[in-house]
Amino acid sequence: MDVTKTEHPPLNRETSHQQAKKKRSEFYEKQSKIFQNVLAHVDEEVRTQMDKVCCTDHLRVLMIYTGGTIGMINTEKGYTIKKGFLNQSIKANKYLCDTGYTYFNGKDDFMITPLSIYKRRIWFKLHEFDHIRDSSTFDTEDWVNIASMIEKEYDNYDAFIILHGTDTMAFTASALSFMLENLKKTVVLTGSQVPLSEMRNDAFDNILGAITIAGHFTIPEVMIFFKDKLYRGNRSTKSDTFGLDAFTSPNLAPLGTFGFYFKLDWSLIRKSTSYQKLHVQKNLNKKIGVLKMFPMIPVEIIQSVLSSSIEACIIEAYGAGNLPIDRPEIAAALRKACENGKIVVITSQCGKGTVNTIYAIGKQVKELGIVSGLDMTLECTVAKLSYLLGKGITREEIIDCMQTDMRGELTPLVPPSFHEHQGTFISAIADALTVGSDNEALKNAVFPTIMCYAADFGYINILQELKNNGANLEVGDYEGRTPLHIAARKGHIEVINHLIQEGVSIDAIDKNGKSALYEAIVCKRWEAAKVLVHAHAKVLAEHNDLSDYLFRTVVKGDLETLRFFYHAGVKDLGGFLNVDKRSLAHIAVAENQYKIVEFMKEEVDLNFNVKDRWNRTPLDEAKALNNAELLNLLIGTRE
Repeated sequence: MDVTKTEHPPLNRETSHQQAKKKRSEFYEKQSKIFQNVLAHVDEEVRTQMDKVCCTDHLRVLMIYTGGTIGMINTEKGYTIKKGFLNQSIKANKYLCDTGYTYFNGKDDFMITPLSIYKRRIWFKLHEFDHIRDSSTFDTEDWVNIASMIEKEYDNYDAFIILHGTDTMAFTASALSFMLENLKKTVVLTGSQVPLSEMRNDAFDNILGAITIAGHFTIPEVMIFFKDKLYRGNRSTKSDTFGLDAFTSPNLAPLGTFGFYFKLDWSLIRKSTSYQKLHVQKNLNKKIGVLKMFPMIPVEIIQSVLSSSIEACIIEAYGAGNLPIDRPEIAAALRKACENGKIVVITSQCGKGTVNTIYAIGKQVKELGIVSGLDMTLECTVAKLSYLLGKGITREEIIDCMQTDMRGELTPLVPPSFHEHQGTFISAIADALTVGSDNEALKNAVFPTIMCYAADFGYINILQELKNNGANLEVGDYEGRTPLHIAARKGHIEVINHLIQEGVSIDAIDKNGKSALYEAIVCKRWEAAKVLVHAHAKVLAEHNDLSDYLFRTVVKGDLETLRFFYHAGVKDLGGFLNVDKRSLAHIAVAENQYKIVEFMKEEVDLNFNVKDRWNRTPLDEAKALNNAELLNLLIGTRE
């Protein structure tokens, strides 16, 4: 058979390159059209939100792989973790890593995503721990390792994703929410029920969702993203062993959900009001026990647990916090544990709801000294106790903190008062006044009051917003009190630090001539006063006002306040005289305030020979009162 041989022209490399370039151009043009089409369906509110929170260029995300199902492969021995596999799989997935764009634009091992519907590319890097393993083997050391990695890279990245096994993910998320103090960046945990190596899996959606959140939004919380839902980490619990919708948040709605687009509920998201640097609390206490009540539980089990070396015990009670305390031996064991200094916290076996004392038994439980865990999950209760016990604070402080909302982990039983919503209310007023330039007079009249309210409740974000819109943070309200005065009176250290950083005058006086440092000392806000003293603030007040206050301080025997005034700059304590020319020393002796007299003699070196209008010295006062203790103290007074 005759076969005609076809001659092919030699391959033109330049033509091939041009064709590839053309295809890439067509691809990106097509992607752009798809994006525009999708964006057209996104409502205006969502786009406005994105304009506020999306970065102008790209966010840098660090993805930390700790282990778990998500990176496993199927072997003869079952699913096992293979080091390096997950990194290769993500790089090979065109929806997670745009290999072409990454090749031409990436650096430092960053992977870059395709354009999102928000027209952003996300730069992310995957870091695998040296010892990646199943999360069921995790301990507090693993929590510290994760937190330490975030601390180490905190200034190099804008957000963090933690790929984690599902079994203890809620424990880790809860622990990190407390350990990462002053957190201002997004931290998202995710994992999967089916490995990425399987054709049908949930790993891809969970990774892509976590990247989308971390790469577009700044949410200063530790969260869990799973099956199209974003949960607060310390509110989450694993509720399904095999189902893909494995996590729930029984007592708080999801912070966000994925549908056609991603929708965040900003009213639930906590705002960062701290201007302090990230601090990682790495000292965690493991001496915690967990007891679950059941009808025929032997008292020996309860006694054994409570008498062990644990420092705290969590009891999963029935319903709203009920325990079988009609059994005298159980009530006695619980009472003894509390009296011995152990912290006993009760949570509910019910997934949803809170511990309450509406029943008689619940009230009796409270009388035993047991602490309510309110609506915290077991995972969160364990993590919070470990964190608080590790801080070295007192038992009373721990008990108080266990019932205080620190990271959005619980719902207080007391209905929220109006001031908790004032931040939103004040923001609305501020927003209204910043529209247009016709409101200048109104702004000058209203802004100072709004600023003082914001300082009163610690709303740094509102102060910053007002400043950005032309407000002068040094202008006082109708009494001349500046935001610094108000913050000093309330002891809001974060607000004080923020105002100092903004360059406000730290010695501004109100209409009564008083400075912020004076207000802080009078209100006994010692930490706030220390911050102001460190910033070289002065105690300023009308002489008569300061004199009257110092005399009242001596009469009450308030040595702490008197000493603080002295070390804050009020050195001439001998210069304050009342209408009878009696000094502070005269009054201290007359009122038998030994500690204050000792302070005046030893620390201040006050002159005890000053005479009042009747020519009597403080020493004469002590002799007249026949006060041997004060006479012995004053016997060395200079002549």
